[in-house]
Amino acid sequence: GRIVKLEHVGLLVQTWEGELIRGGLTDGSGSMGGSFFFTIEDSDNLLLAQVALRDQCEVMVYYREEFISSGTRSEYHTPHFVVHIERTL
Repeated sequence: GRIVKLEHVGLLVQTWEGELIRGGLTDGSGSMGGSFFFTIEDSDNLLLAQVALRDQCEVMVYYREEFISSGTRSEYHTPHFVVHIERTL
């Protein structure tokens, strides 16, 4: 999909939160696609996400899902923590 939002948020715990629009009728443009929300903790993945957002390119986001996560990691309680971001062709 395509990353459509990336922001540094939080009052007590500041994290990078993002939104990706998964593919749809027009290759990730959002037509009939669904939103996927995630948290980025790693500076390397943050840089890859910022470039993908700027260039509006398609990416694959690899993540781990945590059903129970500490409030000290993300105030937004997103269960998806990015492990790797890969630009697709």
